[in-house]
Amino acid sequence: MSNNNYAFLANGGEMGKLTRAKDWSQTAVGAVESWPQSLRTTIGILLNSKFPMFLFWGPDHICFYNDAYRPSLGNDGKHPAILGEKGADYWPEIWDFIKPLIDQVLNKGEATWHEDQLLPIYRNGKMEDVYWTFSYSPVNDENGKTAGVLVICNETTKQVITRKNLEESEKRFRNTVKQLPLGICILKGADLVVEMANSTYLHIIDKEEKDILNKPIFESVPEAKETTYSLLKNVFETGVPYYTDELAVTLNRYNKKELGYFNLVFYPLKEENAEITGVIVISYEVTEEVKARHLLSESEKAFRNIVMESPIAMAIFRGKEYTIEMANLTMMHDIWQREEKDCIGKPLLEVFPELINQKYPELLNEVLSNGKTIRENESVAYVDIKGKLKKFYLDYEYTTLYEKNGKASGIMCTVYDVTSKVKARKKVETAEERARLAIEIGEIATWDLDLRTRKLIYSDNILDLFGFQKNTKIVHQDIRDRILPDDEHIVVAALAEALKNSIYKYEARILKLDNTIGWIKVHGKVFFDENNEPTKMLGTVMDFTDERDIQQILFKSEKKFRLLADSMPHLI
Repeated sequence: MSNNNYAFLANGGEMGKLTRAKDWSQTAVGAVESWPQSLRTTIGILLNSKFPMFLFWGPDHICFYNDAYRPSLGNDGKHPAILGEKGADYWPEIWDFIKPLIDQVLNKGEATWHEDQLLPIYRNGKMEDVYWTFSYSPVNDENGKTAGVLVICNETTKQVITRKNLEESEKRFRNTVKQLPLGICILKGADLVVEMANSTYLHIIDKEEKDILNKPIFESVPEAKETTYSLLKNVFETGVPYYTDELAVTLNRYNKKELGYFNLVFYPLKEENAEITGVIVISYEVTEEVKARHLLSESEKAFRNIVMESPIAMAIFRGKEYTIEMANLTMMHDIWQREEKDCIGKPLLEVFPELINQKYPELLNEVLSNGKTIRENESVAYVDIKGKLKKFYLDYEYTTLYEKNGKASGIMCTVYDVTSKVKARKKVETAEERARLAIEIGEIATWDLDLRTRKLIYSDNILDLFGFQKNTKIVHQDIRDRILPDDEHIVVAALAEALKNSIYKYEARILKLDNTIGWIKVHGKVFFDENNEPTKMLGTVMDFTDERDIQQILFKSEKKFRLLADSMPHLI
């Protein structure tokens, strides 16, 4: 019987013609007249659809497809040979991916969905990377059993490649922005949330990217809000750009609060529909230039009024011999501890020869020769104070001073004496180290118990004390289980007392893992929250088995002696 007599095979373009012409009796689905109605109906829908469709039918996954799907197979590939053939034979390159999807539909009747899925296929004489958005749906036979899988799909290769090219272009753009010597930051929304900041901008505000990204900018630099918030807000709301030079902005950076000067552009960020969605910040720091120009432009009297009374130690050195031109009272009295007549007009290294073998002459030369600014925190300096070398810890900055012709002529030195702060910190560090050594030498273990979660933090030597293997992970109950049952009441009583007066202490016996009995001495303290509820305990534990054994021996010896003494006749 001719296949042309079947209405469901009518039309369908090229694939309708190929389907009608094929001798289906030589295929796994058999002659057309034997096809079930469900297959006929599905083929009729498939051939007449303008949307790309592909059908896997029966246990051999026999392949059908329409004209809309045909272009996806390319030239010199699977078309038209795949029509009526087994899917596994013609899709070997992706069978390991699509076979489980087909099985899921056939066995469970569950449809699938994939968007922009990469499935490389053989077409146009070679393997090509092809992206698809597709759905696998069940096709049921007359008995309601799933007999086929209908693939409704759309090749999205061009769209995906276009999108990837755009993403790569944006990535290159962002990478370029990040390398620019200008500070650039993109703020989104009315809350001015940081979407991007390049390395120059991060350096200006002394922050890391992870600390500011996706957060309102003034959470990171609250000290700058008073100066810049209203300017940024106006740009976001009106779309009018803002330009300014040498805007003074206070920033907390590099462990201190300082006033910086910036050339700034605040520019509205607009979408294609002209909607303002953010503000682009472009900044160039001119702090050093402004500081130098201010120093040179001010009169000697104004300069001295500002500098001489400053609580910050300041001095100016001129020329290659670093002649002391000026030093304020803080520098003279607190740092140098000298009189003005002994310093002003003299070379620095003549006044302080003890600096010659220290690092500072080389640093001063670098500042004067290369025009760079040098900053250092807690730098050690030895200064001759009344005939004795005194050790200072200093935060200092050396800044180049320029003449009007741009030639470097001197150095501005600012100094913070942080000796007391450093010494205090070192005392704390020393005390902590002593405490650590005391614990190690005394074989004292430390512990920290969260009374709400029962989480236990402990020093490593607690494992040895209770007989656990090294690197064993233990919990609080592991330790409590080592207390001898006869001494359990001691621990319970100690805890009850500690909940009253916060002091936790007891002596008890433990059974170590090697079945030896030891004695422990525990000292600790209970901490309470604002509702007077116990939250945690901190303390120490030590093994005093040897000490206890000696006490027992002495006690027994004394007892024997007393019995002996009592049994001897009394001499009169």
